Amino acid sequence: MKSDRDSFKLLLYLAIFSGVGIWLFFDGFKKWRRKRLIENIPTSKIRSMAMGLVELQGKAQQWIYSLKGPLTGRSCVFYKYLIERYERRGKNSSWVKVADGGSYDNLFHLDDGTGKVLVNPKRAELNLDKPDFSFESGLFGGDIPSNLVRFLDHNDIKYQTWFGKQRMRFREWDICPNDQVYVLGTVNKNESFVSDFKIKLNERLRELKAKPEEMKKFDADGDGIVSVYEWEQAVAKMKEEMLEEQLKQPAQLQETNFVIDKGQEETIFIISEKSEKDLLQHLNWQCLAEIIGGALLASGCIVGLIMMITSGMF
Repeated sequence: MKSDRDSFKLLLYLAIFSGVGIWLFFDGFKKWRRKRLIENIPTSKIRSMAMGLVELQGKAQQWIYSLKGPLTGRSCVFYKYLIERYERRGKNSSWVKVADGGSYDNLFHLDDGTGKVLVNPKRAELNLDKPDFSFESGLFGGDIPSNLVRFLDHNDIKYQTWFGKQRMRFREWDICPNDQVYVLGTVNKNESFVSDFKIKLNERLRELKAKPEEMKKFDADGDGIVSVYEWEQAVAKMKEEMLEEQLKQPAQLQETNFVIDKGQEETIFIISEKSEKDLLQHLNWQCLAEIIGGALLASGCIVGLIMMITSGMF
């Protein structure tokens, strides 16, 4: 009975790993096709880019909202973070995710010197370098800094037990202003987002309300109160000033008319801190490892299955 159970387990493992090998083999070819696609697309300039799939390289720039990394407080145009807890379960132990997130809804500009275009990171495949911030607390690390404690408390994340502080790992990836970024995605008309003009107008109006001395300029009757009519006049004046600014800089109109996003037909969408050369090199090694490794794993397991069946072990 024990021998039969062992044979069945071995057969099951061989079947599972042969399936894993086959999946790796075909996934390697899928990545190879992606590599060829990247190689065949020429790098475009933002000023002359066409609708559809494009490859761009430039500097990341803030669009409207200034961001701060949640763990570091560092100024950035995009961030993502991961917090893990080291947990023991019987004889096994591993890092378990307790919180993660990112500024996926925050658009940023890409500037290549010829113009700017918006990039929407929400559905992108992010290829970022090693974490810009990494900290481990507990047995092999130091005490959790006060800024991280505030973040944990604010988000109701437990970091202490009856036996003391838990072992935790914090990581944050940032794309900061002026960082070089590679983007491969689809140029779409910016119809899904509130226009840059309206958002900037609201920002300026909020700034105006916060400056009593500036508000007095619109108090035409001098009664100390800006009436509805006077406020409408202020809004109209602000719109006129902003339109004049745009007319003086017509090239900026393109900055918010288009956005790089994930396409309907060409679904590839990559945002990478690596250059195109480094990205292709990484993909090349990944493809070779999966194709060769998958083929060897699948063929070895299949041979093992055949030998078991033909020898009467099962």
